[in-house]
Amino acid sequence: MKTKLSLLLAGALALAPSAWAASLLNVSYDPTRELYKEINPAFIKSWQSQTGETLTIQQSHGGSGKQARSVIDGLSADVVTLALAHDIDEIAEKTKLLPRACSEPSQQHQEGAAASTWQTPRNVIQPASAAASRKLWPNAGS
Repeated sequence: MKTKLSLLLAGALALAPSAWAASLLNVSYDPTRELYKEINPAFIKSWQSQTGETLTIQQSHGGSGKQARSVIDGLSADVVTLALAHDIDEIAEKTKLLPRACSEPSQQHQEGAAASTWQTPRNVIQPASAAASRKLWPNAGS
């Protein structure tokens, strides 16, 4: 009986990783709630068609500063989309989680352009494989 149970458990564990679904937590500020409700289904569909993975996107919304504080205090966000450049700077400074290119404003920002203009390295968001990345974002880095 123990042998059968052990084999059954081993088989279940061997198959389990293939059944796992990818999941993202987007920590954002309040006004984007409705925007992401519209964008997420299209992104999920694209992700699944390109990678074969089922993707679930969870959202956390609040004031930009409050959301930044949550990430600094340990909230495990996969994506952070905040209103204020200062909040992103605080996350970068206090957590050291962002690659340098993400935490430095682009030339346009330094010259007074919108705070949303930031350089990001091509590998910040990385799907299961480089091939999947090129399919999802063919113009990344060009």
